[in-house]
Amino acid sequence: MLLEHILHSSLHHLWAHPGDLAASLLVLFLSYTLINELVSYKRQLPGFGIPPVLPLVGNLHQLRSDAAQQYRQWSKRYGSVFQIRLGNVPVLVINSAASAKVIFGHNSQATASRPELYTFHKLVSNTAGTTIGTAPYNESLIRRRKGAASALNRPSVESYIPHLDLETQDFVKEILKYGNSGKSFINPVSLVQRLSLSLALTLNWGTRITSQSDELFSEITHVEVEISRFRSTTDNLQDYIPLLRLIPFSFGKRKAAEYRRRRDRYLAKLNGDLDKRIQNGTHQPCIQANVLMDKETKLNNVELTSISLTMLSGGFETFTAVMTWSIALLATRPDIQQKAIKEIRKMYNDRNPLCDAKDDQKCLYVAGIVRESLRYFTVLRLSLPRSTNKEFTYEGKTVPVGTTVFLNSWACNMDPELWEDPEEYRPERWLEHPSHPVFTFGLGYRMCAGSLLAYRELYLTFMRMLSAFEIESEGPIETHPVKGVNDLTSLVSMPREYRVRFVPRDESVLAHSQTTDAACNIQPVIITNTQWHNSWLSCGCDSGTCLPTGVSGGPGCGPPDTLQVTFYQPPPSDHTLTCYANDPGSVPAQAIPGGTYNCRSGGRRFFFDVEGVQASNFTGMASVVFTEPSYPCAEGSYDVTYEGSFALDCGWDAHRNMTCVQQEEFVELPVVALDGPY
Repeated sequence: MLLEHILHSSLHHLWAHPGDLAASLLVLFLSYTLINELVSYKRQLPGFGIPPVLPLVGNLHQLRSDAAQQYRQWSKRYGSVFQIRLGNVPVLVINSAASAKVIFGHNSQATASRPELYTFHKLVSNTAGTTIGTAPYNESLIRRRKGAASALNRPSVESYIPHLDLETQDFVKEILKYGNSGKSFINPVSLVQRLSLSLALTLNWGTRITSQSDELFSEITHVEVEISRFRSTTDNLQDYIPLLRLIPFSFGKRKAAEYRRRRDRYLAKLNGDLDKRIQNGTHQPCIQANVLMDKETKLNNVELTSISLTMLSGGFETFTAVMTWSIALLATRPDIQQKAIKEIRKMYNDRNPLCDAKDDQKCLYVAGIVRESLRYFTVLRLSLPRSTNKEFTYEGKTVPVGTTVFLNSWACNMDPELWEDPEEYRPERWLEHPSHPVFTFGLGYRMCAGSLLAYRELYLTFMRMLSAFEIESEGPIETHPVKGVNDLTSLVSMPREYRVRFVPRDESVLAHSQTTDAACNIQPVIITNTQWHNSWLSCGCDSGTCLPTGVSGGPGCGPPDTLQVTFYQPPPSDHTLTCYANDPGSVPAQAIPGGTYNCRSGGRRFFFDVEGVQASNFTGMASVVFTEPSYPCAEGSYDVTYEGSFALDCGWDAHRNMTCVQQEEFVELPVVALDGPY
């Protein structure tokens, strides 16, 4: 602020006395430089080594490309913990696993804040707010982290598995479509982006991106990639050189403002569409809706938007980058593909190429591929910068409050004290040392809260991709994590463009698995504001070919083996639930709160009856889950009908969308149209 005040006063004087312009400009520049250097020197951290610096810019001129690799090289000379100067800002850089454990682990609370950077915080985020990952430490951050932790803990991640199942199935389907069933070489980036973005939108706003041709897909992917550049620690010079902020027609300022407006527009659309669905009673369960409808929540609109931005931007680019690098490497390493498919076939035979969506990283070799890709490529080379909110000491040297600290995740993942062969891509290392750390998600209090979801998403994607396809490269691909980088100044590291071919391991089996309808998958169907009494549920095909596998007359199709019914707002405990399967001879079960009841049948109709419930005094909500299918359904749509108090016709279309329509007037409560991934 002092420097900017002096500069403003001087410019006012020059404007009044143009004859003194040249001399005054020289004196002004020298004065500014002298004051800047005095301030920078006083802010230097005693005891920590520092590379030689230049006036005004510090070390910025040496960090215009691949800063993380430069820090790694400097650490060999100045120690694993040293300081640099970005403009007039001193920064402590951490470059080894051991020092990272001490500084971010043992001093977790002291390194819990973030610095506020001019470009990202004041230009890009001054309307929609910051993400959780970029926000300084305060009471608002604590509330947001608590909300995000609830949405991203292990039970919550388990509840997202149906969405992971759907999106990864569509990923396989798109590979077949755009790759012309293995006949064409393609760039896989847009396929991975659609998968990642659709999952983020489903979890946050209850809406999907079903096609790359969707305008929202193109807009969000472009804007989010551009905005991530403003989070770069070295690419925005005005963050560290205050003089540059005074340039009135800065291209960087205009660009930041443009992408801020564009992001605000699609956020407003996503939020507005969700508000309409909530008002109409047609929304799907999602993080935003859950918080909006929770009367006890203490999050305001800005904090709620912050959580959604975190989910959108936090996983979108990193997942895309990890998958894009990994596909490139796998295409050049058939030996790893062969080892992976050998391990996968020990769990799933070649008639089940889509594996089991509920599998929580049980195939250790594929789980090793996930962790090795996160380590070897370290797509976020430098974790988002920290700012100390408490003083602490490291090896007898004081780190004061307000110090900016960089975790060089790239150097920590490549630490020779942790690994004997860090420069090699070797998934087996994680079978040998399963407890070793991965630094890609950060460390300490500000470690990425979405790591559990990221592991599940990457694992299932790898399992299905490797089980279904053999990946071949069109030509040489540079997969070295430094030599192969497309843009060395980008916050998220991406490889240069390449093309590969996904050859189906068994096209007939894979094609058949892609016609399986949602009625045969483990997917919930939630009907809200509905009264249940003497309710029938039937499952069948409208194509006339509903026959079990092996029966002549058509492709295999039929209902699941088990129908699971859960009452979330159950009738009084003195009522009973009778569950019939073809033959109404099952034993009545007590209808307890949250009780779940299973009906097994190889036939086509299930029946459940809540005894003694009157339509006038009971409003319930139930979830019907199809589980354990013994054979797949044929292509086509299916009808599910609830009969008794009133009837609903529910059908799945070819895109696995479900819609329920009320067939007779009996109650005035609204019937929900389900148009999501059910």
